[in-house]
Amino acid sequence: MKDSEYVMYLWHETEMRRKEKEHRKKLMQKQVDVDSDQKKGQNQHDSIEKTMSHKKVSAI
Repeated sequence: MKDSEYVMYLWHETEMRRKEKEHRKKLMQKQVDVDSDQKKGQNQHDSIEKTMSHKKVSAI
């Protein structure tokens, strides 16, 4: 392999690793966002349940 071919090979491998790392980072961020949205949804659900249970207690 010529020096220039080896340099191109190394550059290509480096770029592929960089792109893979960016892709994993984006996937992890999406998962964090999904987890955050699920937690927000659960907190809203819990809040609604508390409100409803307070209304039931007040009605009794």
